[in-house]
Amino acid sequence: MKKHTCPAWALIPALGLSMVAMAPRAVLSAVIDVPGDQPTIQAGINAASNGDTVVVADGIYTGGGNKNLNFNGKAITVRSSQGPLNCIIDCENDGNGFFFENGEEGDSVVDGFTIINGRATYGGGIYIEECSPTILNCILLNNKGERPGGVDGYGGGIYCYDDVLVDVVIPWIEHGPCKPTIANCIFAENSADYGGGIYNYSDGFLSTTEPAVINCTFAGNHSDLEGGGMYNWQSEPTVKNSIFWGDTCGTFYPEIRNISCSPFITYCDIQGGYSGTGNIDADPLFVDEGDYHITLGSPCIDVGTDAGVYEDMDGDARPLLDGFDMGADEYSEPCWDGDFDGYADVECGGDDCADLNPHVFPTNPNPYCDCEEPHPQGTEEIPGDGLDNDCDGKADESCFIAIAAVAAQRN
Repeated sequence: MKKHTCPAWALIPALGLSMVAMAPRAVLSAVIDVPGDQPTIQAGINAASNGDTVVVADGIYTGGGNKNLNFNGKAITVRSSQGPLNCIIDCENDGNGFFFENGEEGDSVVDGFTIINGRATYGGGIYIEECSPTILNCILLNNKGERPGGVDGYGGGIYCYDDVLVDVVIPWIEHGPCKPTIANCIFAENSADYGGGIYNYSDGFLSTTEPAVINCTFAGNHSDLEGGGMYNWQSEPTVKNSIFWGDTCGTFYPEIRNISCSPFITYCDIQGGYSGTGNIDADPLFVDEGDYHITLGSPCIDVGTDAGVYEDMDGDARPLLDGFDMGADEYSEPCWDGDFDGYADVECGGDDCADLNPHVFPTNPNPYCDCEEPHPQGTEEIPGDGLDNDCDGKADESCFIAIAAVAAQRN
């Protein structure tokens, strides 16, 4: 039985009211609306201070100020107002959606955008260099890791990178490691030469590229060479509760390619199979092409693990059934009417307290108590059957109670 709870993200520090020790008054973080307060997303970021939230209204955002978005090292949240389906950053095949390069940590948060038509040599959708932001509830769709001229592009959806040589050359600038958290994201129809969905790179010498990829769905991504879903070069991502299905490549390793590394990949559904605790190889049963919600009977239901993420992309609680699901979607059954009496089962949010008995339902239309079961129109209450036939919280009410009630209504 599913129970909706009040979910919370365990991976994200709480933002909002902050107290300064010994200060005479509290300092409230600001909310900046785009386009209400600022005309573009970058303008909203520029106006924000640490702890602030930039809320972006539904719409399709294009042009300067709405791509190549840079947090400039700020610990802020940039989120859509209603989720990713109607808040779209269209990079128009020139640049990427977000660009992280200034030491951002986990309290620099992107939440709830669809990023489309990004095109850059590294990270068509999002570029992350030697920092560790948090990316939540995003759809990365049809982005390209592509160098002008079509030569060697990396990471169609996201590119993650740490290079210790940068620290040696310019040590006065703080860099690395690259350990972003990427959760509840869909990577679909992105492409690159290497790593159609995501490319994780480390130079391997005292550098650290270790993204956490949790409850993500990779589907329909393509690499011209290797790693249609994910490519890892000397990097050690932790991947849990994720789906890699239907990704393709020009040569080998359509789903995941590893070079000189051993990523920690568990409780994932990976087409073609992958060694690791809890990993499976089975059709996830998506709704259809382009809709990556899972359907009833999906082998990804209840077979994940607790990875510290307690909402799905749609805001449904995790878990909803007996265990955590794989992928960006936590399966949510439609509310059912098991006895076809016009009232849905109370267990899924309806009003029918006994959904397998068509003679039990609220607001019963029968105007009298005939005290015999079954009655084709149901009854307000049937004494002696042990059931609460009218769903009023009381079983086996006497006939005269119903009769008296009807008489009172008539008077």
